[in-house]
Amino acid sequence: QFLYFIDTMSAVQDDTKPVIKRRRTAEEKAKAKEHPEVNPDPKLCDVWLPRKRRFCGFSKLGDKYCGHHGSERVPCTVNPNHTVKKSELESHIRVCSDRHMLPPSEQPYYKKGVNLGQPATGETGSLDKEEQEKLLVEVTKLVQTYNFEEPIIDDILPWPPQSELQGPAKAKAAKHSSQIDSLLGHMHKQGILPNSEPTQESAYPYDFIEFGAGKGSLACSVARVLFGDYDGKAPEGQRLFLVDKSNFRRKSLHPSFNRIQVDLQDFVVSAIPGLKPVCGFSKHLCGVATDFTIKCYLNNPDSVASLFVALCCHHRCEYVSYSNLEFLSSIGITSAGHFAALKRITSWTVDGNPESDQQHKKLLGRKAKRILDLGRVLKLREAGYNVTLKTFIDEETTPENCLLTAIKQCK
Repeated sequence: QFLYFIDTMSAVQDDTKPVIKRRRTAEEKAKAKEHPEVNPDPKLCDVWLPRKRRFCGFSKLGDKYCGHHGSERVPCTVNPNHTVKKSELESHIRVCSDRHMLPPSEQPYYKKGVNLGQPATGETGSLDKEEQEKLLVEVTKLVQTYNFEEPIIDDILPWPPQSELQGPAKAKAAKHSSQIDSLLGHMHKQGILPNSEPTQESAYPYDFIEFGAGKGSLACSVARVLFGDYDGKAPEGQRLFLVDKSNFRRKSLHPSFNRIQVDLQDFVVSAIPGLKPVCGFSKHLCGVATDFTIKCYLNNPDSVASLFVALCCHHRCEYVSYSNLEFLSSIGITSAGHFAALKRITSWTVDGNPESDQQHKKLLGRKAKRILDLGRVLKLREAGYNVTLKTFIDEETTPENCLLTAIKQCK
C-alpha cells in the first residue's frame, strides 16, 4: 500500500506515469564524448576535462594552456588517477602521498621469503592420526625430562617509572593498558625511553619500529612518551614505523607514524632509506611472526640495536621458519612431526580446566613454550645480543606474560 501511495503521488505531481529510465545506446555515449576543440572563452585554458565534461577553468598563461596544463603531463605511476608533469615524474614518485598503494613487491624493503627459511621434510600432513599420537607421547616425555636452566625473571614494571604497581587487571581495556605500561617500563629501564619530558627539538639515536603493529596502540603509547600527545610531531630526522601485513580500520593515529604494509617474512629492515639503529618492539607477536622478526634482525645486523617482544601463540609457530632448528635437534626435536607435537603441547598452557590433571598439562604446556623461547634466546646470543626472558605482567592478566628483551652488545 505504501509503494502504491508513492507511485500514485508521483503520477499526480507529474500528471503522467512515472518515467522508466533506460540505458544509453553506444551512439548516445559516443555523442556525449564529443566536445569542442577550443574553449569558447578565449581567456581560459583549452584542456577538456572528461570527468567534469567541461573545459579547465584556469586562465591561459600562453597561447593555449594554463600553468597547470602548460607542459606535457603523464599519469602518476603510483596512482594513475592523477597526473604530473613528465619532467617531474621521478621526483614526484618519491614523495607521492599515494605510495602506500604500491604493491609490496615494488617497495625497496620487500624481498620475497627473505626471513622464511628452507623447505622442511616430513610435514604432519603426511602422518595419520595414530602416528601423530605416538609422536605426541614421545615429545611429551622429552618436555618432562628436559632440564630448563634459563632463568625467567619476575619483573613487572609500572609506567610512569615513579608510580606504584596496580593489582591484576580485570577489565579488557585495563588488561591491555597494564601490559603496555610494563613494556614502556622495560624500555625505559634499558635506557630506550627518556626520563625527561617529551621533546620535539632533538632526535633520539634510534628509529623505532613496532613489528606486527595491528592498530598501533603500543606504538601510539611510545610516540606519546617520546614526542608528546596526539598533536606532538617528531623532530626532524626522527621516525616511528609500524609494520604489519594487513591494513586495519580504526587505527591508532599519531603525527609521527609511518606505516609499512608488508609481511614480516618479506621484510628487509635495512632497505629503509636513512635508517638509524632500530629499537623494535611488539606486544604479543604471534608465533611465526616472532621468528620472522628475529631472522630480520639476524639478516640485518648493522641496522638494529634492541628488541622487546611479548611472546605468545607458540602453537602458530612453523617448523620451516623457526629461528633455531639446531637447538631443537640437539634436544630430540628432529622433524616437522616432532615440532607439530611440541606446538600441540604449548596449547595446553591456556587450558581453562581447573582439574588437577589439567593443571599438570598446563605446566607442561608452559615448559614447552619456554623451550621454544630458549631456542630464540640462544640464537640471538650467538649474534651478540644480551638476551633475557622476563615475566612482565601477572598471569591473572594474561597467561602469555613472557617478555623477550635483546640488547645489542657494543663491540
